[in-house]
Amino acid sequence: MTTHYRSRPFLFSIDKENTPSLSLPSRELPNVASSLSGAVPSSSSSRSKKSTTVGGLGIGRAPKYTTAGRRGSNKPYSRISSVQRAKKAANKAYMAKSIRKGDEKRKVRRAESELNDVERAKALRAEQERTMLRERTERWRNSVWRSGKAIPGNQVRIPLQLPCPILPPVPSISTKELNDVPPAYILHQLRPLLSTIARTAFSYKQHAEVAHPDPSIDPRTTIAFRLPELLEKQLDADPARRFLEADMALCVLKKGREEEGVKFMIPVSSLVWASQCCFWQDLVVPHFRPVAASSQLATQTSTQNEKSQVGTTPLAPINEADEDVDTDADSDTEVDDSSIYSSASESSSWSSTTSTTNTESTLYPDQFPAPLRDGSYLHLPLAQISLPSPETFLLLLHHLHHPSRPIILDLLGNALPETTKSRSDVLDVICNWSVQHLMDKLEVVQGFWQNLVCLGIGNKSTWRQMGEVWACLVGTIAGKGMMLNDDKDKIGERPQGERLRSAAEEVAWELVRREREK
Repeated sequence: MTTHYRSRPFLFSIDKENTPSLSLPSRELPNVASSLSGAVPSSSSSRSKKSTTVGGLGIGRAPKYTTAGRRGSNKPYSRISSVQRAKKAANKAYMAKSIRKGDEKRKVRRAESELNDVERAKALRAEQERTMLRERTERWRNSVWRSGKAIPGNQVRIPLQLPCPILPPVPSISTKELNDVPPAYILHQLRPLLSTIARTAFSYKQHAEVAHPDPSIDPRTTIAFRLPELLEKQLDADPARRFLEADMALCVLKKGREEEGVKFMIPVSSLVWASQCCFWQDLVVPHFRPVAASSQLATQTSTQNEKSQVGTTPLAPINEADEDVDTDADSDTEVDDSSIYSSASESSSWSSTTSTTNTESTLYPDQFPAPLRDGSYLHLPLAQISLPSPETFLLLLHHLHHPSRPIILDLLGNALPETTKSRSDVLDVICNWSVQHLMDKLEVVQGFWQNLVCLGIGNKSTWRQMGEVWACLVGTIAGKGMMLNDDKDKIGERPQGERLRSAAEEVAWELVRREREK
């Protein structure tokens, strides 16, 4: 057998950077076999080395991996730093531009989103306001006092409270003398004289057959009155007190039924009404009486009781409102009469007793002829006013001239004692009234309320007292209705800790409690 021997292989590399120089002497590789076979070399010097190297080749172990950049990298060459910086700058500029564009887009989108949010908020608020208005209108419609035809059976819907509208302030009186004077000051000066003015107005006697001394005046626009001789002498003794006389004859008509004619006529002082009613100057218009039938017109005289029983009319719808009246309350301050008379005489509108010419009226120079005194006769211009409840006009007239007297005594009649001061005192009297009598009084209060709203009287004390009367009447009717068909012992108790919505409910529960204790 022939044995073939192979020649020892030559070690070389195509990598010029790792190829050893040919000038270096070639060395034997005694440890190649042991490194490839995994055997530990016998040389003790090789144990202290990290790796066995041959000519700096580092064969036998993989390069160490590190995260410190290029150091320890397995790439055989280093990168050119200038090129890398240029690429980095270019990438940085591009990224900055992209970020800038993204920010602008985000800002635009954010602005659009905020604008949309504002618009959505406005739309939501508008929708909420429309919903609130719709609900408020629905509550108002449900609370209106409907007629009996719209309600099944013989039921009547009665509001627990009378609505109180928002009234404008009383305007200034349009005259040269009083144009710059506040109406509140005029009323303050008139307050001590109101009762005297009322007594004088109720003392006049009508003389429609007496002609006006001035032929240029239309006889249909004036009417003659005369005072009793005793009162006439008192006024003659003090000429300044002529200011207390009336300056117009007021004809009261039914609103909406003016064709029915004048309900009654009474001399009044327009200054008293103009200083307390914000709509007075707009409602009063001239009146023309038929001369042939003038003798048939009756006036209120001293024989007419100011507290006479008033007639009633069917209840009309009541439109409710949630607003309060913003008007100053009454003042009971006394004022010196002499100063009032002196200031009143300076702006007096009365013509001379010997004059036969027409002079300007105090309050309405363009609409009415001036009041004229001819001897013992007083010729007053005729004025008319349309009110929803002429039947309760005398109650309102009495109240405006006697503001210190409680109106509850006039609205409920003479059944109440003069010492009535509390709701319990009123309930002691009206709890024994029949339901029909309570309804009649309720119609009187409603007519009084209608006239207050029509004339624009916003006195807080008047509205407070009228509301108390209404609550007592409605609460008594409701309490009687609760016990009408049910046993007294089966009626539930008043809810403890629960606040009642109105004074009428308190009156109703108080009446139930009293009936249960009997």
